[in-house]
Amino acid sequence: MTHAVSAPETLPLFTFIIDDRSMTLAEPLLLRVALEEDTYFVENDTLHLFGKGASLAEAVDAFSRDLGYYWRYYRNLRDADVAGAGVELKRIYEGLVKA
Repeated sequence: MTHAVSAPETLPLFTFIIDDRSMTLAEPLLLRVALEEDTYFVENDTLHLFGKGASLAEAVDAFSRDLGYYWRYYRNLRDADVAGAGVELKRIYEGLVKA
């Protein structure tokens, strides 16, 4: 008898790691979880980010690494450097981490 592996439909993310520092999010990010052909996917539509992995933990880790990259990227841009959807993403990323 085989047992189907079930994954939660959503998963809250409370922190991410950047430069060996744990960054606490101002509000938990809700990640949508999917399992397709033994690969886990987590995504957040607001941030236009996703992560994938052989396990749910690997997918969340991949998402967290990209989150750290883009958090730093958008925070280092000047307002004059962004236009269109980038303006909104910069605002969102700047507000992600607790002050």
